[in-house]
Amino acid sequence: MRFANKQQLEEFTAFAENLCKDIKVPGCTCRVVLPRVRPAMELCDRNTNLANNLNEIWEQCGLPPYKCVSSIGGSDAANASDRGIPTVDNLGTLGGKIHTPNEFGIISSLASQAKRIALAALYL
Repeated sequence: MRFANKQQLEEFTAFAENLCKDIKVPGCTCRVVLPRVRPAMELCDRNTNLANNLNEIWEQCGLPPYKCVSSIGGSDAANASDRGIPTVDNLGTLGGKIHTPNEFGIISSLASQAKRIALAALYL
């Protein structure tokens, strides 16, 4: 099961824990055990504001805009965002079919993505 955000996970956990309290068979027990959960990449004000600031810089330098998105995957960027740090994700090599045997990267995107990161480091 995947959750779109931390609140959904917390609501599900509370629901499951309440089910466990309602034991119908004497001598039985119930407990909720969640697998290691990685947060989703949030689409929130702090991340959108950072993306907007970066887009202003990148536009001035001739780069196309970055589209801020939410993602259900558990990236390092999502972990930072989950801790309240303004974060953008997907500044690595462009490509597709991520985490599959057919994953690919577009080598020609390395220069423009490196330029984005360098400009962010210089101007933020």
